[in-house]
Amino acid sequence: MLEGFTINQFNALGVTVPAFTGAFANIPGISITRSSTPIDFENALQPGRLQRIRIAFDIKFTAASLAQFPNTGQAARVLELDGQINAGGSIPRGATCATIFELTAGADPYFTNIDPAQNNVFYLSQDLRVFKAVPALNNTPVGGGPAFGADSVSGAFTYITQLLGYLNNNFSDPSGFDPFSTLLPGQSGALSGDSSVTPVTVDIHIPSTFPPIPTINIYNNYNFAVARVRLRGLSGDVASKVKVFFRLWSTQTADTDFQPSDTYLSTQTGGHPSAPLVGVGNHTIPFFATGNLGSNSDYNPGGVNNKDITLDIGDSKWAYFGCFLNVYDQTNVINGQQIQALLNGTHHCLVAEIASDDAPILNSSAVTLSPENSDKLAQRNLQFTSSDNPGGAASHRIPQTFDVRPSLALADSPGMLMNYPDELMIDWGNTPVGSTANIYWPQVNASDVLALASKLYSFSELSAPDAHTVSCPVTQGVTYVPIPPGSGDNFAGLLTIDLPTTVVTGQEFNVVVRRITTRRNIQKYGGQRGLAIAVRSGLASSPEGESLKVNADTTAFSVVRQAFRNWRYVTGTFQIRIPVGTPATLLGPERNTLAILKWRLLKMSPANRWYPVLQRYLVYLGARVSELGGNPDTVPPSPLGYWEVPSVDVVEHGLAHSGKITEVNFGCNGRMEGFVLRECCGREHRFTVCDRDFESILLRACTGRYEVTVETTAKAPSVVHRLIVRG
Repeated sequence: MLEGFTINQFNALGVTVPAFTGAFANIPGISITRSSTPIDFENALQPGRLQRIRIAFDIKFTAASLAQFPNTGQAARVLELDGQINAGGSIPRGATCATIFELTAGADPYFTNIDPAQNNVFYLSQDLRVFKAVPALNNTPVGGGPAFGADSVSGAFTYITQLLGYLNNNFSDPSGFDPFSTLLPGQSGALSGDSSVTPVTVDIHIPSTFPPIPTINIYNNYNFAVARVRLRGLSGDVASKVKVFFRLWSTQTADTDFQPSDTYLSTQTGGHPSAPLVGVGNHTIPFFATGNLGSNSDYNPGGVNNKDITLDIGDSKWAYFGCFLNVYDQTNVINGQQIQALLNGTHHCLVAEIASDDAPILNSSAVTLSPENSDKLAQRNLQFTSSDNPGGAASHRIPQTFDVRPSLALADSPGMLMNYPDELMIDWGNTPVGSTANIYWPQVNASDVLALASKLYSFSELSAPDAHTVSCPVTQGVTYVPIPPGSGDNFAGLLTIDLPTTVVTGQEFNVVVRRITTRRNIQKYGGQRGLAIAVRSGLASSPEGESLKVNADTTAFSVVRQAFRNWRYVTGTFQIRIPVGTPATLLGPERNTLAILKWRLLKMSPANRWYPVLQRYLVYLGARVSELGGNPDTVPPSPLGYWEVPSVDVVEHGLAHSGKITEVNFGCNGRMEGFVLRECCGREHRFTVCDRDFESILLRACTGRYEVTVETTAKAPSVVHRLIVRG
C-alpha cells in the first residue's frame, strides 16, 4: 500500500515493485507475481486527489516447495517475506513491508477454507457448514442418515450426535462423496451467501376455495453446525485428542483473530485448551453437541468433539465435528441471560477452532492468527439484510450492528513516537456511488476519529454529523476509518448505508469490512554528535523516529536512530450482503426482526454499551416497516418474531393482488378505462375502473411507484372492489 500519492502522480512516477526478498522468497517452488486484480484506488473518479493505493500479488506453490516443509514431529518453519516500492527510480524512505509465513508438518489437523474450484471467500468456509432441520416436515433431513427423534431440544442434541457418527463412519475418505455438497440440506449457496439461523418455519396457506380462509402453521427449526477436519501425512500417522470448539460472536465483527484470553477463552488442561468458555463480556458464546454449557460431555475422553484421527485408509482422511446452535431455547441461559438476549444484531460470525495439543495455534510477535490466515480456524457468516425497490429513503437505509476492539495505545510511554492505529478498511464493491454510510459509535467521540484521519491520510472524506457518528460517501473503491484507542470494553457500533432510490429488484450489493492492523519492529543504531540546544531532561521523540537522550546539565546529547519495519496484515473480515427486493418480500422479515429486537431491548440494561445502538437500530427498523406498508406500533416484542396472517376480511371478497401500477389506460375520449398491476414475480393483471375519482389516485401511485393491493370479487375478478395504496 502507498499513502499520499495521487493517481496521476502514481502513473507519472512509474511505480514498480522490485523482486521480493527474504527467506520465504528464496525457497524453491514459490512464485510471487502481480495479481490480475486491477490496482485498487480509494477513489478512481478523483485522479488528482491524494489517496491510498493498494497493489495485490499472488503467491503460488509448486510440488518443488514440499521439500521445504518440516517432517512430522518437527517444529514449524517460520519464514519472512520482505518487499519494497520503487518510485521515480529510487526507494522512498519507509517504503518497505514484511510479513511472516509458517510452514507446518503433516499429521497436522487442519481446515481448507477456500475451495479452489469455487474460489469462495474464506469467511464462507467450505469446511464449516450450517443447516436447519424441521422434523415436523422432514424427519430425515440428511438423506440416508439418522432419523430425527423427538421434536424438542433434547431430540436435537441426540440428532446431531448421531449424525456426526454417521458422517464419520461413511464419509471419511476424501476420494469418495462429499456430504457437504451432496447430503447436507440447503448448501447450494453455501459458498456464495450467508447461512440462515431461524427459530421456526411459518407456513401461511390460502386455499383456492371460496371464501379463501387462511390458515397458519408454525414448525420448530433446529439449526446445526458441522465442521470437517482434514488430515494428511503418512499411513498410520495419528493426530491425538483433536477437539473442535464452536463459538458464535454476538454480532458481526472483524475481530475474529485468535485472542485466547478474550474471545477464544477456554478451560486449560496441561497448558492446552480443553473446552470452550464464554468470551469476556459475552462477546462470544460456545455451543455444543451433547448439552448446553455446563451440562455437556463433548470434550470428555472419547467425546463426540474429542477424538483421535488415524490415517488408516491412506495418506489423507476427513473427520467431522459439530454442534446444535441452541439459540432460541429459553432455558439456555448464560450469565443470567437467555442466549437470544445476548445477541446484538441480525448478522453473526460463527468460528470453529481446532484445538490440538500436538499442533496448537501459536500467534507470533508479528502476526495474530485469524480464520483468514490460519488453517486451525474456520468462519461462517450468518443471515442478511435487504433493501426495498424502489421505495422511500427509510427502506433504503440498511442498518448493521458490528463490534470492534479499540486500537492499542498510540504511545508506549510519554514522548515516544506514536504507534499506528488499527483501521476499518471498507471495500464498497458494486455499491452505487452516491450512497452514504454512517458509523454510529456511542462510546467514541467522532472528533477523535477525524483527528486521527487528518494525521494518517493525505486526504479524508470523513465527516461528523453528530458527536458520535462518522459519515462518509460511498466511492468507487475503498474507505479507511481509523479505530481510536481505548480502555475497557469493545466499541458497539451501527453501520448504516443509505442507497439511492435508483436500485432495482434483483440487484445485490456486497460491502466487505476488514480490520487492518500494523505492528512495528524497531531496529536501533546510534552515535554521538554535539549541538547547542535548550537543556531538558527525559526522553523525547523526533519526527524521524530518533530517540533523543539529553543530560540535564549539558548541551551534548546522543542520537539513537530507529529504523521502523511495519508488519501490516488483516486480522478479520465480515461482509454486509444487500439484496434488493420488493415490499411484498421484505415486510414480513422486517416485522419479524423488529419484534425480536424490541424483545432484546426490553431484556437489556440501559447501562449496557449496546443499549443506545439498539435504540437507534429500532428507530430505523420501525421506519423501514412503515415505508414497506406496515405499522411498527402493532408489532409486539417477541423472542421468536412476528407473523401477520391475512385476515378473512381481506380475502372474503375474492382475490387480492399486490404490486406496483405500471400503466394507466385511457380511451379515445380521454376517459380512464383501467390500469395494469405487476406483482413482484413479474405477473401482470389488468383491471377495469370506471370511476373518475380513481384517476388522480392511480396516476399518483403509478408515477410514485407506490405499493398497492387490489381486491376483487369472485364474480368479477378484473373489477376493482377495493384499492389499498401504501406510501
